[in-house]
Amino acid sequence: MARLGSVLLGGILLGASVAAVMAQGQPTPVMRLGEWVEVGGATPVVVVLQAQGRLKATGFDPGPVDGMLDARTQAALRQYQRQQGFPITDALDAATRKALAIA
Repeated sequence: MARLGSVLLGGILLGASVAAVMAQGQPTPVMRLGEWVEVGGATPVVVVLQAQGRLKATGFDPGPVDGMLDARTQAALRQYQRQQGFPITDALDAATRKALAIA
């Protein structure tokens, strides 16, 4: 299985295979807790940092702006998605990235 990317963070290797992403039935790759997926040519850490900053700026608390897609960031994503009327995915899916103006 081909890897979309991988990173060693805090001694833990995070990764997602193409098959795992495709099995989710998503038209575009999404990032879920513990996964590493390339989004628009940016590194996932940069994408999560952008999302956390934009969530914080719009009144949602993703916790520390550290580039980690952790439980607090996912909770803020859920709240944001609920407010925007999006499906609740706990993920940086295409609609959420677009609404947050993330590449």
